[in-house]
Amino acid sequence: MHSVLPKSIIRLANLAPTPLYAVGGIVRDFLLGITPNHAPLDFDICAPMSPDDFTALALRAHFKVNSVYKNTGTIKLQDENGVPFEFACFRSDKYVRGIHAPVETVFTTDILADAKRRDFTANAVYYDIKNQTFVDPLNGIAAIQEKRLTTVADANKVFSEDGLRLMRLARFSAQLGFLPDKECLFGAQANATLIQDIVPERIFTELCAILLADTRFGVKNGHYQGLCTLEQTGVLDYILPELTLGRNMAQRADFHKYDVLEHSLRACLYAPPSIRLAALLH
Repeated sequence: MHSVLPKSIIRLANLAPTPLYAVGGIVRDFLLGITPNHAPLDFDICAPMSPDDFTALALRAHFKVNSVYKNTGTIKLQDENGVPFEFACFRSDKYVRGIHAPVETVFTTDILADAKRRDFTANAVYYDIKNQTFVDPLNGIAAIQEKRLTTVADANKVFSEDGLRLMRLARFSAQLGFLPDKECLFGAQANATLIQDIVPERIFTELCAILLADTRFGVKNGHYQGLCTLEQTGVLDYILPELTLGRNMAQRADFHKYDVLEHSLRACLYAPPSIRLAALLH
């Protein structure tokens, strides 16, 4: 894992009074043995430290602190080479159904509590940078090995907390070739209406990532898999209702094998990346 981390963050971890962890996609992708094509790595780090203590540590290690969000314990910074990092204090979040942002954040020193405020177990594996060990509070390594998307807690609870997780489910399925387990899928279906609480710009960003999913790690037909996940969970009915009107709408059998919706999904499947949105909506 040290091989993919910048030396600056290793130096920072060695200075820290508590363990400093890499977490999320950078750890998951390392365990999968993959790196994104034509995209920079995302370095998410965390520790049981207060925002003030971490800010002081980062400045002492010659990092530039770009922004500090004390309410959530999130800090954006960069090293002397301009490599960006995002730090988050260990915390647990409280949500109200239908509100995308947490209504209450409690800082903690408990790594299990921090893991349970995330989305999927595959994204909740930690790497202790100083001690060079993995910490796996929720059996995320097994999920990664099995290419399985499992929520960090009861799936109905996880998706009810944040509607954007519905899009993230489809994106991770598309980019990584992972499949949601039954509980995860049922939880997403039960909360599909919550996608309406997410601003269109965020939905569009996730949709664009899904349409290009196969280009990130080379997962064959990943973009089609992601669209099928949106269809399977019912989310597609809310974000592209005009498209799903084609479900079960027959076409001339001598020219078409599929209904209008599947025809549109497969037009996107076979289209080159630059015109997939047009192909989907044609």
